[in-house]
Amino acid sequence: MIAVIKNIRDLQLSDRILLDANACLFIFGPGKFRYDNINSKNYVDAQDKWGTDNVYICRPVLSEFINRLIRDQWKIWKHDENPHPNDPKTFRNSSTFKERISKEIAQYVEEMLNGVGCCDSDFDESKARGFLSEFINCELDFNDIIIEDICRNNALALLTDDGDFKNCGITIITANNAMLR
Repeated sequence: MIAVIKNIRDLQLSDRILLDANACLFIFGPGKFRYDNINSKNYVDAQDKWGTDNVYICRPVLSEFINRLIRDQWKIWKHDENPHPNDPKTFRNSSTFKERISKEIAQYVEEMLNGVGCCDSDFDESKARGFLSEFINCELDFNDIIIEDICRNNALALLTDDGDFKNCGITIITANNAMLR
């Protein structure tokens, strides 16, 4: 299947969209994500074009968003403070994480949750087995398969900069020039 790919500049107020983790990082993440990527401004500007009732996130996206922020902070911490840099659990149990980083990440998530709705797919053993079968036979990672399913089941386009979705049978809205060609 080939995705229907739309330019982010053509986003309409009526478009129902699911934000991918990279779009969330560009729009709601720390400054390094909002300003350091060539496409991030396009995603930040897209906020002005959507209605608050038409934009969603789901559990896999929220998890990827949080884990990316944790991973970036862990890299800084293991370089600056930790004598055991290859142990992420030590980082999660550190006073730095508990007293500062977890609270900072929660603030980014709160900002996101104030601007979007939440949706998810029904998940049971049958659906999990179907996702696993698709995972074995395709080029998407497991979370992306779930995200694709959520878009299909909720009639949502996916706002993403991730080129991996170009062969899915869903509508993609992007600023990624490689996908728009």
